[in-house]
Amino acid sequence: NSFGERCQANRFPVLALRHILGGQELTVHQDAQGRIARRRWFHAADIASHTRFILQKQQQGFESWNSAGSRSIDNLEFADMIAAAVDRPLHYRLHQSERPGHTACYSITPQKLYDLGWQEPFDLAQRIEQMVSWYLDNPLWLERT
Repeated sequence: NSFGERCQANRFPVLALRHILGGQELTVHQDAQGRIARRRWFHAADIASHTRFILQKQQQGFESWNSAGSRSIDNLEFADMIAAAVDRPLHYRLHQSERPGHTACYSITPQKLYDLGWQEPFDLAQRIEQMVSWYLDNPLWLERT
């Protein structure tokens, strides 16, 4: 899942930031087995960098490549990192998703990309800090619904 500046207002990173800044409770989904949803969160600028890297490394057309963050974390940890970036507490509740087909983990393996030498220019915490900083400088984006 991607995140970054100018993200859609209904996406989890923006919702989390909005709830944290407002001191509101954030709903974090889990599956029927109690597993919190996990993602390989990936900054939008890194997707562009991945694409450029792939175009340079690809040896034949139509190779398969997976673009994703280097590590899988659950959404509670991701929200907690956002809270840490604004130095505010995270108030949350866990909620079992009732959405048909909901899965706790959407994950692909981007190992090929990393094995061939692509490196994240910033770690996940730094990318979250960049995103948060941008939203704090552009509060109207947080008000969008």
